[in-house]
Amino acid sequence: MAGGSQIIISSDGIIIKTPGEFKVFAGQHIFNEASVASLKATHLQHLLPPCDVIPKAKITPDVHFPVMGILARIERLDGKKINLTDKLLINGSPLKEVWIAENGVAYFIPPKNIPEVKNIEINGEPLNLEKNLRQFHTNEEGVDSISEQFNILNEATEQHKKQFSNKRSDIVIMQGLSRYHYILNYIENLNWDLKSQEYLIKIITNLKTKN
Repeated sequence: MAGGSQIIISSDGIIIKTPGEFKVFAGQHIFNEASVASLKATHLQHLLPPCDVIPKAKITPDVHFPVMGILARIERLDGKKINLTDKLLINGSPLKEVWIAENGVAYFIPPKNIPEVKNIEINGEPLNLEKNLRQFHTNEEGVDSISEQFNILNEATEQHKKQFSNKRSDIVIMQGLSRYHYILNYIENLNWDLKSQEYLIKIITNLKTKN
């Protein structure tokens, strides 16, 4: 130790402490590799991208039925549009019935028996979902899902008319209403308590189709 500076040599290694500058003068600097070196994985945690860096997407509605659905929509939440050439996958399976609107939103017919889905893929890029995609648990959730799907049908019809003729859009409406009644019959066959029945009637009376 001299002038407040120290060189400590022990079995733990060599430690140099100095309150001033540390300078090394030599004609050559050689740094040999250590004979044994280890780095725990936890030391690399800060180098990995956090979950919030992964782009997010939103599927509406996020609650579905174990039967053929009416209509759902996918939109990216990172400001990017979904393009006509993009390949969309849910649980590794490509969506077959899908239409991309000019505003970059994808409308699709949900597959049957959807397990809980936390992310989707667009052209191989994983996107975390804002809310997990799952099947409904209560009658009220089922009715809310029907209501959301009905609103999406109206929205999709308006977008469809902007790109195609009214005649083709009318077909979209008829197909959507057909699926709507199919699911409505499905949930009406479930065991409903009085409160659920009242909730169902309230929602149904507020549903309107825009032509």
